[in-house]
Amino acid sequence: MSLSTLRGIDEIDGFEILNHRQYLNAHPEHRTPTGINPKILKGLQQKRFIEVNDRENKICLTIQHGTVKEKGKNGIRIQTIIALAIAVLKMLNNKFHSDRNIEAIEFFQKGIDCLNNRQAERKG
Repeated sequence: MSLSTLRGIDEIDGFEILNHRQYLNAHPEHRTPTGINPKILKGLQQKRFIEVNDRENKICLTIQHGTVKEKGKNGIRIQTIIALAIAVLKMLNNKFHSDRNIEAIEFFQKGIDCLNNRQAERKG
């Protein structure tokens, strides 16, 4: 699967995506032969927990460690991972329409709903 399906998507589930290609186009002064200057990249990764490098066909995710109440926002939740999968499937479905893609999207959405309900029950 090519990550080009994520081009043009700036956020998932309220989390800004760090897209290497888009960042380097906007900030060519931060470019090194291997990509984004490592010092700059480290700072960006502390604020953006979804990182897309379509040049290397990679998605890097930082998962929430502990509760937001205890630790603050330091990563993404499982719901965000599922939302990312939905975004990829939707883009692929635009190119290669299939009722199975739509069915998978519906099941993924049901998973998000179940996890959100679990979270609400914990708070309740």
